[in-house]
Amino acid sequence: MPRPPTTLPTRLGDTGGEAGPVRLETESVTQEAHALFLSRGLRQTFAEDVYRRDLARPLPAVPLPPELEIEEWSQDTEGAFYAAYSASFADRPGFPGWSREEWVGWLVDDEFLPGCSLVAREAGGPAGFVACAEGFLIQVGAVPGWRRHGLARALAAAALDRMRTRGATEVFLDVNVNNPASAALFRGLGFEVIARRARYE
Repeated sequence: MPRPPTTLPTRLGDTGGEAGPVRLETESVTQEAHALFLSRGLRQTFAEDVYRRDLARPLPAVPLPPELEIEEWSQDTEGAFYAAYSASFADRPGFPGWSREEWVGWLVDDEFLPGCSLVAREAGGPAGFVACAEGFLIQVGAVPGWRRHGLARALAAAALDRMRTRGATEVFLDVNVNNPASAALFRGLGFEVIARRARYE
């Protein structure tokens, strides 16, 4: 689950003095640090931007499509959430292919917000979902047939409104740098980039 960034890089993969692979992860990479890591023979294998939104600022009015049924997370809707997650992200690079149990185990912890997590369904099945935790939008997705219809934007806006009603004053999320469509969606909702996480090997 994403957390606010720190500024200290972490070196992983220490082999106790023996030569071996090196992995370096940083929560706040700069252009200078990126150039330094490349000059030392490391290559970037992952990067994502960390976004923040101040919930004191007004939220855009983004109506949910009236033909969809919107429900909160519950034991009864968990299967619909998983179906929406799988259909939304299966074509994304690096999709882990988790089972329902694996995904729910990763997603649901003490900070998970079932009342702010929403699934959209139509007669033919899931259309999209948003999952939230204290201070975080964890995942937002729309199935291929509902992309470019504003559904992900509407679900995210609805979740932000519910989080603000609960007393949240700010929300964080992260977006992989190879996902410009999501980056544009969140910038349009008033999120601003505050840091970039990266991994080098």
